Formats: sequence, C-alpha cells, structure tokens
Amino acid sequence: MGVFEEAFAAGYAAGMRHASEGLRSDVQPIARRGAERRAKAKRVGKKDPKMARALRKANGMGRKKSGGYKKGWSQAKIMKKAHQLRRKM
Repeated sequence: MGVFEEAFAAGYAAGMRHASEGLRSDVQPIARRGAERRAKAKRVGKKDPKMARALRKANGMGRKKSGGYKKGWSQAKIMKKAHQLRRKM
C-alpha cells in the first residue's frame, strides 16, 4: 500500500468513527419507544344468546364426557352444526 492509500484509509476510518459517534446520541433505544405505545382495544361484538344456546347443544352432540371430540367431529364441524342450529331457531 502506498502513502496515499494509507492516509486515505486512516482518514476514512477516523471519519467513520466520528460519524457513528454523532448518530448514537440521536437514536432512541427500541425498548423506550415500545413503552409509549398503548394497547389497541379489542372490538367486541354483541352477544347472541341463540348462538350460545346452539353452541351448547352442538358441543353436547360432538364431545365425549372426557371433553374430547367424538370420532368424526372437530371444532370446525361443531361450529358448522351450531350455525345450522342457530339458523333453525
């Protein structure tokens, strides 16, 4: 490496150190920024007593005494059945 290259490398490195020192004071820590945010309120729909009754009935049809699903039943099938029962009410 020649004299010019060495001087350039030393000056460039010193300039980068100087530039990065200035940036550190401007940047806020991530933890501090997150604390200022408020939690978003969850939207809640109106309660449907008929759907609650239909779900109770559908759960009774698709679950065993132990709480597990009967053979051929799943949460999706229980919800489908509950919606079907709700429409008939």
